[in-house]
Amino acid sequence: MRMTSELAPSQLERLKDVPGPYWVPEKSRVSPLKYLQEWVCDSKEKANIDDVSAKELQQANTARSRINWMLEKTMGAAGDFERRRNELKAITKQATVTDEAVVESYLESVRIGGCMHSLLRLGVLAALIDDVLYVHAGLVLEDGFKDGSTDCLGYVPGLPNRVPDVAEWVTKLNGWKDAQLDEWEARPEWDNPNTTLDSSDRGGHALMDYVVPGTLPSVIQS
Repeated sequence: MRMTSELAPSQLERLKDVPGPYWVPEKSRVSPLKYLQEWVCDSKEKANIDDVSAKELQQANTARSRINWMLEKTMGAAGDFERRRNELKAITKQATVTDEAVVESYLESVRIGGCMHSLLRLGVLAALIDDVLYVHAGLVLEDGFKDGSTDCLGYVPGLPNRVPDVAEWVTKLNGWKDAQLDEWEARPEWDNPNTTLDSSDRGGHALMDYVVPGTLPSVIQS
């Protein structure tokens, strides 16, 4: 979901203004600028990042590098870009797949009708089958959520109180997820391009926030 807003041309142009991911501890947080500085420094065997020129940064500031930053520094998926390239080689039976083709495959997957978009539409956050509750991770978080609670049972973002009936909770939670996807489809980019990662002015941001560490009660982070 993040890709439709964070890979918009307006965001690539804001290299120096985009912060690191707010859900990553500050000591480990890496902004796109720092990521590119370190990448150019390593690839060109420079002594330190202060030796990286503005021109070199501009040349390296591509959709490919931004996706790699997202994968490696915000999602814990380092190396996924090359794995995707190898997957496309196998699918297309081509010996070579360009960076641009890999980037397009990511973007296509989150457009309406794309594989990831379809998965989000078909998937649910919770399911109750034969009186057995299924969720992505669990119901209890030992270290606690942002609101101080240690479980997410009955919690639906936006509702003032928890839903006591499990079946009703599952229905309302999945309904909230679907409403968030509706928002995302209607507003896939930020309303204000000069924004931050924790801004809520893009469609579906509450769902994106729901799945990251340090959030409010969530079946994803339990």
